Amino acid sequence: MRGTRLLLSAAGTIPLLLTATAAQGAAITAPGGCRLSIDIPKGFSARSRGADIVLQPIGQEGRRSVFEIRLTPGHGGDDAALTERRPLGATIARYRMTRETEGSGGEETTLIAELQHAGGVIRLEASVQRDDGAEPDFEPAWSALATARCTEIR
Repeated sequence: MRGTRLLLSAAGTIPLLLTATAAQGAAITAPGGCRLSIDIPKGFSARSRGADIVLQPIGQEGRRSVFEIRLTPGHGGDDAALTERRPLGATIARYRMTRETEGSGGEETTLIAELQHAGGVIRLEASVQRDDGAEPDFEPAWSALATARCTEIR
């Protein structure tokens, strides 16, 4: 099955569409960080926002964000606050989840995770807002983080 690979420049201004035989992907190079590449989860679109790759469900663009996944290459952040662990393939992600019940859109749950790679750290922030009381599904976020690769910039 042929897909489209989306490559984003560091400034996010030059999208290149390439034919690929693998799953959809996005790549961005962050200043001073590493080159981040991910496979885009099915049903999601990707775009750059500064040094980040931002994923949203297709069809959600332009509306108030109810689900957003943001991946950032870098050097790590609040390691002490990331007290939970989750296996992702051969490595372990450190993470935390927070819930806010205030707001007109319902409960907002935020997942923050970091994954160490030889080229640096990949930070994931995913936010889901629901007013139906159901548990949020962060599997697309975990999937994106599991496929993320951080390679050194030379």
